[in-house]
Amino acid sequence: MPPPPGAGDRASWIKLKVVDDESGNPLPGVVLSVTQPNGKAFDFTTRPDGAVEVHGIDPGECSVTCDLTGATIADTHDFVVMADRPTWTQSTESSDAAAGAGSAPADSNALPRTQSASRSGVRIANVEAHKVSTGETLQSLAESNGLTWQQLAQFNWGTSVPDEINKKLHDEVGCTQKAADGVNYRFDDADSPGIVRIPTRWSVQGLVTDQTHTIRVQAADRDSAGNGYIRLYVFDADGQPIADAACTIKSKTGQVVFEGVTDAQGRLRKDGVDFDDFTLLMDGNERVVPSVAYNDEWVDVLMPRPGRIRLLVLDASDQPLADAEFTLADNKSGRAFSGRTDAEGRIRRDGVELNDYKLTVGSFDRIVPAVAYDDEWIDVFSTGSPARSDASDASDNPEMRLAA
Repeated sequence: MPPPPGAGDRASWIKLKVVDDESGNPLPGVVLSVTQPNGKAFDFTTRPDGAVEVHGIDPGECSVTCDLTGATIADTHDFVVMADRPTWTQSTESSDAAAGAGSAPADSNALPRTQSASRSGVRIANVEAHKVSTGETLQSLAESNGLTWQQLAQFNWGTSVPDEINKKLHDEVGCTQKAADGVNYRFDDADSPGIVRIPTRWSVQGLVTDQTHTIRVQAADRDSAGNGYIRLYVFDADGQPIADAACTIKSKTGQVVFEGVTDAQGRLRKDGVDFDDFTLLMDGNERVVPSVAYNDEWVDVLMPRPGRIRLLVLDASDQPLADAEFTLADNKSGRAFSGRTDAEGRIRRDGVELNDYKLTVGSFDRIVPAVAYDDEWIDVFSTGSPARSDASDASDNPEMRLAA
């Protein structure tokens, strides 16, 4: 961004401050590469107060990044956000606002679990806590992120020696399956905790001069145990949030880690879990869901509702009313859908609430229930044909009746 007209006769400044996201503690010793508005780049190291200040520069916008050469977990901070306040306070406030005035406060687990102590680190990166899966290898993970397998191993375990890497894969990643060579471990869906951290280059552009910018980070070497988050947004086949629904979340060992209900936006929150896969149980359905590394990283979960519509519409002669227009409306929510009966006079729809529904065919309507089982059909009789698209007079159609 070029400096504004007339700006050449004045100098500007910029201040960058690196702090721990949870505690707010300043982080000294971080080497930041700052590119000034004139395109010149210089390295600056944060002071004991976690800040660097650059004076006598042109007005405009700066960018900042860090060098990843030789990076290890021990000397790397994981970037969180550019913000003056901790992300956990922002997350809590946004949740309260979304729920509306007078709602219950956000889960107290959203608060920081511990106050992070000051720690050393000379660089900042974007660090992904990656859950390994079958078919992946250390080399494929590295190459897909612009790294060599040696660099990825060095970052995670401080070694690039194959025998030492294999020991780390077994002891720390939980690998148990050997590759075709019978020597090296390969990744598998069942590996527990199954976490490899992947660093990628971090940079921020558009930092306006004459301002202070706060860089919030967290430890890249945090343990996987108890530092994961469950953040689920549960919705149905129509894309609608499933609100106020009772559910349970269990670990792989069957331990219950959460029992409660979804909020008004269909969300579930649980902090302090391991980095692993969990099972979400709701209305007789279950889904495997992962924990995540960040408290604002939400996972979408499609969860069908437990009810089914199974209606067989027949006339007085027990003949199916094929291709008949209908509308079904939920008696509680008012949500409705419409369609036409099939060639056998059937109406079927999955993923609905186990409520009563108002069935309208032509000018007639009846209350019919949703059912819980796929083969549980409700017969609906009429003494004449309901209105069809080619019907000339719907008033000729007698009233429908629900079979006993």
